[in-house]
Amino acid sequence: GWYKSTQLPGQKGNFAVAGHEAGYNAPFEEIWYTMNVCDDIFVETRDKIFTYKVFPKSDNPQEIEQFKQCAPNIAKRWEERYKNAPIPVYGVDVIHPSNSSILRPIPKNEEFDVPNYALPIVTLQTCHPHLQNWERAMIRGGLVSEEVKPKDRVIIGKDPLPPPPEQAPENKPIENQ
Repeated sequence: GWYKSTQLPGQKGNFAVAGHEAGYNAPFEEIWYTMNVCDDIFVETRDKIFTYKVFPKSDNPQEIEQFKQCAPNIAKRWEERYKNAPIPVYGVDVIHPSNSSILRPIPKNEEFDVPNYALPIVTLQTCHPHLQNWERAMIRGGLVSEEVKPKDRVIIGKDPLPPPPEQAPENKPIENQ
């Protein structure tokens, strides 16, 4: 579920969601093992679909370059505000369950809690390691686009199904802020 102390999808700051990684109806099953830099994370609301790209998982230059290619409109700001923060923020994290700093607008960094400084990001949180619960795993990404969802569109499964071309809404890229 959504952490009510965090932002809503598309807002500057951190939209954080927790979900089970194992068991019946586990929405985040194996995300820790399968999500990679630049993978899409889709968040659907009643009237919009938000697309986020997974941040680099570390300071690996190849992953950072890959992120610059797949998300050029936010990569520079991620590098300035998240990678170079006093406590760097990458696309993955493992923390103790009592650590709530990952819910901040710029996770783990108290001194940068100014929402206007923050990018619109998503944090997916689940138990870690697999079938255990003594840690929490995070996957994070930055917002790259949002689109208005046609009223008659139905989404089934993990990824949104594209509407027929004649009904396709225009993607609205996120501008440099």
